[in-house]
Order: sequence, then structure tokens, then C-alpha cells
Amino acid sequence: TCVVRCPLAEMRALPSSSMSAASPEGRPSQVLFALYVALTVLFGVVNGVTGPVLPELEAQADLDSAGIGDVFLYRGVGSMAGGFAIGFILDAVRDPHAVLVVLLVLKAVAEVTMPFSSDLESLGFQFCIIAFCGNAIATVILTAVSWTYGEMMGPQMNVLNAVFGVGASAAPLLVAAFRDVGAHGVFAYWAIACVDMVFIVAAVAIPATTNPRLAAKEDSRSEASDLPVSGNNASGYVELRDATQEVNWLAVSLCGACVLFACVIDSAVTFWLFTYSTQQLEMSAEAAGSMNTAFFLTFTATRFLCGWLVTVVGAACILKGSLAVALIASLGIVSPHLGHVLPCLGMIGVGIGVAPIAANATTVLGQKSFISGRAQGCVRVLAALGVMIGASGVGFLQNWDSVGDGAMPLVVFIGLVVETIVTIAFLW
Repeated sequence: TCVVRCPLAEMRALPSSSMSAASPEGRPSQVLFALYVALTVLFGVVNGVTGPVLPELEAQADLDSAGIGDVFLYRGVGSMAGGFAIGFILDAVRDPHAVLVVLLVLKAVAEVTMPFSSDLESLGFQFCIIAFCGNAIATVILTAVSWTYGEMMGPQMNVLNAVFGVGASAAPLLVAAFRDVGAHGVFAYWAIACVDMVFIVAAVAIPATTNPRLAAKEDSRSEASDLPVSGNNASGYVELRDATQEVNWLAVSLCGACVLFACVIDSAVTFWLFTYSTQQLEMSAEAAGSMNTAFFLTFTATRFLCGWLVTVVGAACILKGSLAVALIASLGIVSPHLGHVLPCLGMIGVGIGVAPIAANATTVLGQKSFISGRAQGCVRVLAALGVMIGASGVGFLQNWDSVGDGAMPLVVFIGLVVETIVTIAFLW
């Protein structure tokens, strides 16, 4: 059953390690969160720009459709590597913004050189670097938010989840603006690099929440140095033994699995919705385009709505409700013989159902475990893996005569069944 929760009753004082990012009243800085929102919007723009500029990149690097498809392999590998590697770095440094600045510089360099790629290797390398930095930056942001807001991070996680979609939706407009003035759309990457420079300055100027574990260890050393030096305390070092800062790796694994299968479902519908609508449902291109727009509008609106709803019913209740919606809606996708309306409503319903899963699974994880850089990195790696499995899995199954046009509904339904089992285990 869903229990209505009062956020005020759950509030607790910010730890001393969070005070560098807090207002004089002890509340987390709104300027800090605004920076993370803006960075997440830009992350969405970078991801959304790829599709509109693919034809130009294909001609620029003299590639065929198969060759340009290989670029997504570079991108996927870079994204997973970014989420994995940056977690270890975050756990080793005190200031997450120091890591953020380095990633933004590296990303800007790759974006500036994007229009000069002349072959698959150079283009793939640049996509790999941009994807590495993009997922790494997302890992830094989500980890920093968990360090700043703790168990109360539900609204922030849902808002960040939503604004990514806003950025991705705005990306085609940015490319179109360059083409309207007679420039190649690929130069949109230069505009993104300029914004990166602004964010580098902002990341330096705005203090971040320091790494709670390192801050706690520094405090323990300081307290130990005030004590008489004797016996086992001669080193002046006290080992950190704080249960609130121990990582529950079973919970991390189950959270990562929840996010993975949610991304499998999401990417299966997102990448193949238009094709399924035109080929299987035999809709016109205009109708399929309208369907695509409706899907993304409801998908993003659901994430914004959950930013408020999580303060009323809690993240765990949202996970249960969203899964129920997605399971019921999936029945419509597998019923194309009943006409267009039911499958279309089914795809939109599945989108509404899976939209809040990633943010609220991470919020529940924050209630079960301390979220270290490595823990958040593992979740981000599994998210990237889920996108690859969902998008490529549908394409792979379409080549099977026994599956054919039913590939997308099959991947969605199997993903939802596994997602349900994993979520039950996670919330248990």
C-alpha cells in the first residue's frame, strides 16, 4: 500500500560537509541547483543534436549508413566508460566541481573539432569523448545532488530527469537556426562549446557540496589531533565508521537493474516509435510525427509532475504506480489488429509509466544507502547499457521471421516483466 508522507517530518539538519553549498539559513543553495539544471539541459541538447546532424556528418566523413551506425558503438562505449571511471575519481576528490571543470574543458575541445572529422575513426573518437564526458558530467551532477539533499532529493532528481528531455527537444531547433543562416547544422556543436565555457566559470565560482566521506575523515583526524597522542592513536588518524555513509551494494545493484530495464523499455519505444507507427500500424508520416510529439510531451510532463508528486506520496509509491501504468498500457501495444488508437495510447502510456523510474529508483536508493561516486557511476553505466540493449535489441529481433514487426512490443513487454520482478526485490 502507498503511504502518504510529509516531507517536513522527514527533514533533518544538513551535515557539516554540506555547508559549503548551503545558504546562510542552512538550506542548499538554489544557485547550485540552478547550475545543475542548466548543465542537464545542455546534456540533453548534446544528445538531441546527434540525430539532426547525422546526414551532414555522414557526408563529411564519407560514410554509408552502416558506417555512420558504427558511430553509435563508439558513443555507447564512451558513455559507459564515463559513468564507470568518474565514480572512482569522485570518491577520491573533495570538490566535485573540480572534476566537472575538467570534463567540460575536454568536452568543449571535442565539440570544437567535430566539424573537421574526415573519417570514421576521427568521428567515432569525438563521439566517444563527448559521450564519455556527457555521462560523466551527469554522474557528477546526480552524485552532488545526493550529497547536498540526502533523502530529500526526490524533487530535485525528478526535475533533473525532466529537463534533460527539454534539452533534447530543443536540439533540433538549434540545428535549424544554423541552417537558416546558411551554415551547416554541425556547427551547433560550436555553440554548445561556447556554453560549456560559461559553465566552467560558473562551476569555479559556485561552491559545491564537498565529498561527505572525505570531509568526515578530515573532521575525525582533526578531533583526534586534539587528543593526547598515545597507543593506537599515535598516528592521529581515526578510521571512519559511520553507518550512514556505508554503501549497500545489494541496493545499488537492484537500483541499477531497475534503471537498466527502464532504459531498455524507454529506448525501445523512443527509437522505434516512428518506424512502428508507419510500418506496423500503417500510419502516415504526418500522423506518426504527431504521435512522436505527443509521446515526448507526455513523457516530459510526467517527469515534471513527479517532481511535486514525490513530496506527497514518496518515491517508492511512484515506482509502484508507474509500473502498474506501464504494464496496463503495454497491452495496447501488442494489439495492432484493433486499429491505431489502442497501440498509440499504449505507447504513450508506457512512456508515462517508465518516465519517472530512473529518478525515483535513485531516490529510494538514497533512503537505503549512502550514494558514493562509484555507486552512482554503476547506476549510470547500467543506464547506458539499457539504452544500447533496447535500441539495438529491437533492430536485431526485427530480422527474425518469427518476430518481425512485433520486435518493439516484445522487447517492451519482456522488459516490463523483468522490471517488475527487480523493482519488487528492490523495494522489499
